[in-house]
Amino acid sequence: MRKNKVIIFVLIAVSMTFAVTFSVSDGVALAEGVCVYLGGYPIGISTNAEGLIVVEITDVQTDLGAVRPLENKGICKGDIIKKINGNGLTGIFQLKKLLESADGDVELTVKHSNGVVSNIIVTPAVCRSGERKLGLILKEDVSGIGTMTFVTLDNRFGALGHHIMDVESGLSNQLQSGKIYNTAINDVVKGQHGKAGGLVASLNKLSMPIGEVQENSNIGIYGQFYGKPQGKLMEIAGAGEATMGKAQIYTTISGEKPEYYDVEITKPPHFFGSAAMFV
Repeated sequence: MRKNKVIIFVLIAVSMTFAVTFSVSDGVALAEGVCVYLGGYPIGISTNAEGLIVVEITDVQTDLGAVRPLENKGICKGDIIKKINGNGLTGIFQLKKLLESADGDVELTVKHSNGVVSNIIVTPAVCRSGERKLGLILKEDVSGIGTMTFVTLDNRFGALGHHIMDVESGLSNQLQSGKIYNTAINDVVKGQHGKAGGLVASLNKLSMPIGEVQENSNIGIYGQFYGKPQGKLMEIAGAGEATMGKAQIYTTISGEKPEYYDVEITKPPHFFGSAAMFV
């Protein structure tokens, strides 16, 4: 007698996470009998660095010409502005309000990309419209679309299958918290040789989140899932159980509902946790 089991892996070529189901005999050792609810459905992902992410240092256009308040101040792309005058920062609008209400110089608490935290005194420049500015291009979070991989019996989730990295700032390890949201796939961009494809969907961060990101690792994002899992309960395959042959992937390429797609495994992973599977 044979039963279906599931193994989770990442198909790097198209930047999507799949659950792969295949048949194994009853005599094969199990992965401690662990069961999870299958994902396969799309999610919106928003992660943050617990501060404002520096994307670029720029000039401020004033009545006297272009000035750069943060030149030679030690702030670089990928740094995180944590505080201004002792006030913790969560949004760009908040920073603008605190700049306007401050007199004279301001103190920025900055976490640099090497982990060092420093306090920097800077004189904001007054631009032509009369606003006080620092000459920074900032972002509040790093957002995108991915696929829910699984939800455990105690409502912990795993998703995406690889780490999140911000291409503008270069941040990755600093993005360890955030939220996930419901979404729907509008289109799929097919991967090409040397160029990853991806999912096309919208992300509404004003909607109710369905989970909290608590870890951004090399093999995916993990955290607490809110509510009731949607997928079928299946047993996880153990190391070495995936073999060459027919299988199915479970994912969403349109709308919100995942479907099974027939594939064939031509090269199984060499070790548990490896993404080196060819289908």
